[in-house]
Amino acid sequence: MATPEFVVVGTGDRASTDHPAGVEDAGQQSLDLLSAICRMVEGQRAGTLCSLIQVRDEMLYWSAAPGFPQAALALLNSVRAAPAALNLSGAEPARSATFWEDIRSCPIWAGCADLAAGLGVESCLAAPIVSTHGQALGMVMLHYRRGLSSTDADRDLLQLASHMAAIAIARRELQEKLELQVRHDALTGLPNRPHFMELLSGALREARERAGTLAVLCIGLDRFQQINDTLGHAMGDRLLQEAAHRLRERLHADDLAGRVGGDEFSVVLTRQPDEQRAARAAQELLNAFRAPVQVDGHELFVTASIGLAMFPDHGSNAAELLRNADVSMHRVKSGGRNAVEVFRPENHSEGLERLRLETALRRALENREFEVRYQPVVDMRGRVQGLEALLTWRHPAYGTISPGQFIPIAEETGLIIDIGAWVLEQACLEAVRWRKAGHRHARVSVNVSALQFGRRDFLETVAAALAISGLAPACLELELTESSVMRDLPQSVARMSQIRELGVSIAIDDFGTGYSSLSYLSKLPVDVLKIDQSFLRGMLEPEGSLPVIQSIVRLAHSMNLTVVAEGVETSEEMDLVRLLGCDKVQGYFYGAALAPEAVEELLAGEERKAAVAG
Repeated sequence: MATPEFVVVGTGDRASTDHPAGVEDAGQQSLDLLSAICRMVEGQRAGTLCSLIQVRDEMLYWSAAPGFPQAALALLNSVRAAPAALNLSGAEPARSATFWEDIRSCPIWAGCADLAAGLGVESCLAAPIVSTHGQALGMVMLHYRRGLSSTDADRDLLQLASHMAAIAIARRELQEKLELQVRHDALTGLPNRPHFMELLSGALREARERAGTLAVLCIGLDRFQQINDTLGHAMGDRLLQEAAHRLRERLHADDLAGRVGGDEFSVVLTRQPDEQRAARAAQELLNAFRAPVQVDGHELFVTASIGLAMFPDHGSNAAELLRNADVSMHRVKSGGRNAVEVFRPENHSEGLERLRLETALRRALENREFEVRYQPVVDMRGRVQGLEALLTWRHPAYGTISPGQFIPIAEETGLIIDIGAWVLEQACLEAVRWRKAGHRHARVSVNVSALQFGRRDFLETVAAALAISGLAPACLELELTESSVMRDLPQSVARMSQIRELGVSIAIDDFGTGYSSLSYLSKLPVDVLKIDQSFLRGMLEPEGSLPVIQSIVRLAHSMNLTVVAEGVETSEEMDLVRLLGCDKVQGYFYGAALAPEAVEELLAGEERKAAVAG
């Protein structure tokens, strides 16, 4: 992977004025050391002036000349000369000293003859400064006053000075590189979060002085975790580098950009006088992210969610502005992604609530705050055929928190991976316990998030849960949403086939809500189709969903799939799904989710009824 170019702003033009204090200190120390080398030479050779010239940005720069007046140094640096003038370019730069008896013939003094005369120097000796890698770094020059000339001792002296200068310059370059690495993200080259906050604070000081405005954007890549888990971290890294590249291309020289989180970037727009124009600029950035990304033969379509906060309307300091932009960005993610949202003060409490939930969620698993409950799945005669595992979170201070509140956060943060694996293992363990107690219908189904299903190690996770619990694979069913399956159909089909080879059955959950999937259904290796409850609600309405359900049931049965109607709540709905030919039902009409102990009682009651009927 290519080494990133460290940048501070969109185009890099402002980088020279934004060096961290440590880099500036290192530069001054280096100049002091180079000046000391020049004084050492002058002290060894009376009647001379020593200077040091460096190669910078493919030009020659007089960096140290303690015996020259400052005005003379400034004048010399105003006359631009290329390294080739002193044979310091090309694959084999000069390595031996060169003497010019008439200083006016020295290329670097061209056009400055009057200045040389004013300084009283008539000739000069120059020794190249070469790094250990053979790179030309500059020249040490000894200028002779009238009546003096070069000697072998002078050449030896400059050779020593050249070696010392090479060490000093290499030390400075290393220190600058280390300082930049500390303050920049190694992957993208953008400022990291601490340095970005420093830069933002500086931009805010400038904005206050001119009574101006700033726009702070928080940009999060949508579903980045899934790409990382599905295609690997190397692919994710390439995607982050491309995102940083697109930011650089579209920002002005005065704008700031940084990587502030795993898949999050932040931008400061300095040229937007009001919220409306800032929002338009943010939308342009959003459009840039929508273009497909070509990475190692994969065409990835990645969108972004952007939150925007304005100075001074939405915050007075860097931390407050970035936090409020982050609040708006997360609102976009939870509301559908791929959009721009401007911060509103009334959203602050919502953002704090989300942060509170996320913090608590990170501790919930280790604190054993999760519970798994089980909702019965019954046949058309009301007999229990299986149980769906449903997660409940009981926080000691906040009480019961609904899955609708915490599951989106778990998916966005990646916590769903560990939580989902725990639910799977718990459900398998409970099923084994029930079956050992003699309940032969103890068969469990477990929901799988798109993030879990997309991971390359998901098959191993399923196999591990079966091995740890000892549950027979035929007693486990995994429920996938059609949206998670359709994101990468060929890969999904391959993974589903591997799961079925384990002996585990697969159900498509909430069928009909994400895609017009009837044409794709024949391609999927599935066993069960679960019709979303939204279809049941609209069955009897004019132009309702009744014909759709009929089509789904007929197609599923033609493929030997079992059809489960979800969300059955009334006897009327039960009668309709029976007439439509559904095989099983699930919903409050037959019971809510139960604790494991209550499930055991339910199964025991079922068996007593069967014994009496038999």
